[in-house]
Amino acid sequence: MAQPSEWQKITPDLIVPAITEGSPAAGQRVRQTTAGWETTQVHHLLYLPPDWKPNTKLPVLIEYAGNGPFKNALGDSSDGTLESCLLGYGISAGKGFIWACHDGVPLSAPAKGQHHADRPPPDAPAPAVTRRMRDWAQGRLTVQALGAMLGPVTFRLPDGREVSPLHVAPWADDPQAAFLPGILRALRGDFACVPFGADRALDLAGDWSPLSRPAPEKPGPAHGPSANAVGELHDAGLRLTLAYPDDSPIASLERVILPDPAGPAIDMALTLHIRRDCRLPIGLHPVFRLPDSGLLIDAGPRGGMTFPGALEPGVSRLSPAARFASLAEVPLAMGGTADLRRLPLAHATEELVQLTDAGGRATLTWPREGFRAHLTWDASHFPDLVLWISNRGRTAFPWNGRHQALGLEPVCAAFDLGTGISAGPNPLQTAGHPTARSFRAGEVFTTRHRIEVEAL
Repeated sequence: MAQPSEWQKITPDLIVPAITEGSPAAGQRVRQTTAGWETTQVHHLLYLPPDWKPNTKLPVLIEYAGNGPFKNALGDSSDGTLESCLLGYGISAGKGFIWACHDGVPLSAPAKGQHHADRPPPDAPAPAVTRRMRDWAQGRLTVQALGAMLGPVTFRLPDGREVSPLHVAPWADDPQAAFLPGILRALRGDFACVPFGADRALDLAGDWSPLSRPAPEKPGPAHGPSANAVGELHDAGLRLTLAYPDDSPIASLERVILPDPAGPAIDMALTLHIRRDCRLPIGLHPVFRLPDSGLLIDAGPRGGMTFPGALEPGVSRLSPAARFASLAEVPLAMGGTADLRRLPLAHATEELVQLTDAGGRATLTWPREGFRAHLTWDASHFPDLVLWISNRGRTAFPWNGRHQALGLEPVCAAFDLGTGISAGPNPLQTAGHPTARSFRAGEVFTTRHRIEVEAL
């Protein structure tokens, strides 16, 4: 009969790789967080074997952590965390299989009757999302208190047709999405991002590689309180106010939405009240509908740069940190170029590019639907334009391989890399492109932008 812990005297023939941060790579076991969950502790672990290569297929082992804390007389133990998972590596010997340990939070052994902070209690009611609808002579709009978001908007064209250019996420009214981070819960339309981006783990390429970093201990919400908190609605929803946390350099934010009585257009004003001196990346975040029937982008003869990493590891196809002279020819990682003027793309992907010196105007055309939309903004406040091409590339919940949209995001920022990178030296900033704005205590900053539609 085996004696307790006798097996522990045997020299192990396999050593499970240590967990690292950053992008997945052959032979590495990496901790990752699904997009949109950066402000929680929810994560998963992914191991790619040494024989893994891009664009090849391997079988996948999915492992879930056992119940814990557990220990028996033979010395077997499990603390119930993903970090304690071992079986997938033992079964495969670390070769020929992709090994994933799925999703979990660090366990803190909550007391009976309590629940983990990152998980709602089983009987928790879904938080309500307050919206206000407003009709005017040229259409109808909806304003949402969560994230101070505008959308959907229906514009009435002079020929009597009604068109709706802004996007609403397909899960926006799904009860299962009720406990997602604020920005994702009912993602839609147009909103402000102060600060713009998210401080998260980054594995960057090229000139950006020295700025790579692990995940911060206490990341703030992606795109700031403005896109995640619940604002107060005033004037039948046409004015929204939001108080920032006491430790923020921003005291409060106000959004005013002004439907144009003379035509199918909406003017928007964003006002920031500054509590103390600071330097922050800021941006606007209109998200437009991307139908299968096609969408054309005209942002002028502007060049720019691709995201300096893999926006969605294993999915994104653009060459990281690559400069380009036109959206018509954006370099691909595997060689060749992509024409990003015509969407959707034929393959599932998630991409981010930044057009520099964008000029304050971009036009989108829905040729099969017979209309176009013009986005205009103050280029002295937002010199660049980030394009977020969400092309069915994210498969985790709530994306589920179905999200297809285009973000046209006027920014003073370095992509969505967060305050830590945007407010300091970075390759865009050193090339003469501002990536953050300085504010003074007591300052009241106001900027305006406009969405206008017309028939073809």
